[in-house]
Amino acid sequence: SILLALDEIKILNWKLGSLFDQEQIQKCLLNTVWKTEIAQLIATAGSIVRPTIDGFIDDGIDTVVNIGSQVAMTAYSNSILRALPGIFQLKLRENLNRMIDNYFNDPDNVSCPAPASSSGDRFVDLR
Repeated sequence: SILLALDEIKILNWKLGSLFDQEQIQKCLLNTVWKTEIAQLIATAGSIVRPTIDGFIDDGIDTVVNIGSQVAMTAYSNSILRALPGIFQLKLRENLNRMIDNYFNDPDNVSCPAPASSSGDRFVDLR
């Protein structure tokens, strides 16, 4: 689930011309976001595909590494399956929220410039 809170004052202070600028509309919309956060990230895993590893110096090393990974998967696959939901809920969610905060704290992503002044015309012909 995602929390998204908008700043009503920024919405009310929008300049209409800024919203008509197609290159700036995304930044103007994002400028109104006060807070956004992934509140809950739930994942379930039913099974894990056993990895195969190749491309080492020779086939003998490939065989040894593959046997080692199969032994590790046999020993720890149930523990990994039980731990995955917690990893998603805690670590992955935390990292995603940090990335979202960094994005919204960068003025290049969320600045809403004032509309360009007109060439002197006071009216817009909407025909």
